[in-house]
Amino acid sequence: MAIESEVLVIGGGLAGITSALAAADAGADTRLVSYKQSTLRNASGLVDVLGYTPGGDGPVVDPFDAIPSLPDAHPYRTVGVDTVRDAMAFFDTHAPRYQGHHTDANALVPTHGGTVKPTARYPASAAAGLASDDRDTLLVGFETLPDFNADHAAAHLESAGVPFDVHGVTVPFPGDLRAGAKVTRYAGLLDANPRVSVD
Repeated sequence: MAIESEVLVIGGGLAGITSALAAADAGADTRLVSYKQSTLRNASGLVDVLGYTPGGDGPVVDPFDAIPSLPDAHPYRTVGVDTVRDAMAFFDTHAPRYQGHHTDANALVPTHGGTVKPTARYPASAAAGLASDDRDTLLVGFETLPDFNADHAAAHLESAGVPFDVHGVTVPFPGDLRAGAKVTRYAGLLDANPRVSVD
């Protein structure tokens, strides 16, 4: 009688989730245990390979091309380019709503603070806002959401030299939320009613 493998993964962060998925793909009976909610819910949602070198050079255009030039002790040099590619292919299989796998080049994604971040994978919802897109951009913030200042972010993007005109505007949130509510509350309401008007 065959003995089924059992795997218990402790931690719901990126490493824990990836380990659990890999074990399940290999046929193991897998359980993941996480304390409270993972901090991933508050992360940017961007998945980097190599945006800048350890010396601060960058942004790196092709992270895979840059790996052989990294210091010998760097983890990517240790595992090698092919292993990094395999890891990203694994991610692409399990995260079909992400984009970026069509090219080895990093995408330049504006952040909520108004900087431009080189990243290898980004949510499909961010595709229209890439810094390489030359269409004009309007950043919209909500009065009761102090975590994001649209005018501030727009000014930072302009100073970063993006190839488009960018402006910021702050509007009332179309729902009953008190000031300082968690950003996930806003996202949940917009997901439930994405056509709500912010006029």
